[in-house]
Amino acid sequence: MKWILAIAFAISVNIAIAQPCIDYNRMGNCLLLMNREVMNVYGQSKNALLQANIPNNFSVTLFGEKDYKFIICSEASFYPIHIRLIDPITQEVFYDNKDDDYLESVGFSVEKTRRLIVEITLLAAKTEFKDIGQDRACIGVLILWQKIPKTGF
Repeated sequence: MKWILAIAFAISVNIAIAQPCIDYNRMGNCLLLMNREVMNVYGQSKNALLQANIPNNFSVTLFGEKDYKFIICSEASFYPIHIRLIDPITQEVFYDNKDDDYLESVGFSVEKTRRLIVEITLLAAKTEFKDIGQDRACIGVLILWQKIPKTGF
């Protein structure tokens, strides 16, 4: 019986260590930034453990005729967060939040289905790291969507 408990404990600890940032985009700062939006949570929202000052990226497919809002959050000492939205084919930067004083959210409409590369860097501008491992933090990318409402008469 003891060995069953030991194995169960080892598995649960292993899972907890392997995925420390599960659902980070639905907690803490992300929820505050969500600001009671009436939009739907998109299934391609992400969570990850990132190292400060190292750019990380992921690809996302955005379907046409929808409004999207990206909300990015992390631990307070890792702000500002640098976000760039990049065309995967031409490498053209569509949006860079550096131009908006590192705003943590951006909203836009997509007329036709397209892929984007989301590049994120934790700048941690006001933090000095004194030990190994202190330069890593969870980050959440909460992507919200809604159909573009019909306008006009």
